[in-house]
Amino acid sequence: NWEAAMVAGHRKLSNLTLIIDRNRLQQGAGTEETSGLDPLDDKYRAFGFDVSFVDGHDIAALLAVLAATSDHPRCIIANTC
Repeated sequence: NWEAAMVAGHRKLSNLTLIIDRNRLQQGAGTEETSGLDPLDDKYRAFGFDVSFVDGHDIAALLAVLAATSDHPRCIIANTC
C-alpha cells in the first residue's frame, strides 16, 4: 500500500481518493499497541496527498469532503471509533 501511495503522490493522481476507516482496531488489540500508525496524516502528506479528517459516522460530512476537489490525490481519514 505504501508503494502505491508514493506513486500516486509522485504522479499527482488527482482523480484518486483514498478513504481510511480509522477505527484504531486490529485483531487482538488496538493499532497503536501492536503497530503504531500515528501520525497517519503526516505520512500521507509526505507522499503528496491532500489529507482531510471526517467523522466516519456523519454521512453529510463525508459527502461534503468527497465533493471537494484537489490537484493531488486525496486521503480522507474517517474516524469511526
